[in-house]
Amino acid sequence: MIRERLRRPVRQIRADLRDRRARFAWAAMALWSLLVAALHFGGLAYDVYTAVPWWDLLTHSMSGFGVAALLWLSYCRPVRARAAPLWLVPTVFLIGVGFEVYEYLFKSFWWEWSLRYYAVDTAVDLVLDAAGAAVVVAGHVAVRSLAPAWPESESSGQSEPTAPSDSVEG
Repeated sequence: MIRERLRRPVRQIRADLRDRRARFAWAAMALWSLLVAALHFGGLAYDVYTAVPWWDLLTHSMSGFGVAALLWLSYCRPVRARAAPLWLVPTVFLIGVGFEVYEYLFKSFWWEWSLRYYAVDTAVDLVLDAAGAAVVVAGHVAVRSLAPAWPESESSGQSEPTAPSDSVEG
């Protein structure tokens, strides 16, 4: 079962490579990832995190959005239901928790911080990660509300696309 769940995004990416709009979405995702990485590592290298108080807020909200968008591209687009993928928000939140644990264990910048300050910083970081994911969920809801209604399948009870090319579109 886990193996099948891991194969699904690989199959989706392969199908996406044959679709022009999907290729554009993946290219945009790659550029977004590079931008977030540049902002983060540039911020560390040039002490921007300490010089610009909102830099951490920017990078966390952008990374939360990026991780959620990556998950959405991999898992949600083929789904034809109008229901929002609400699981994205807690999933991105938990990925953020993992990053915060890593940051606590392997980074030395916080040693000068009080425990209270570190706890507040971590809480704000996690809220911004989740907020970035919430933007992706809101985008999903907006796109689905503008899309034409999918006819219900009598046999499966699930929605089906009206055209073959819709199976890989967002």
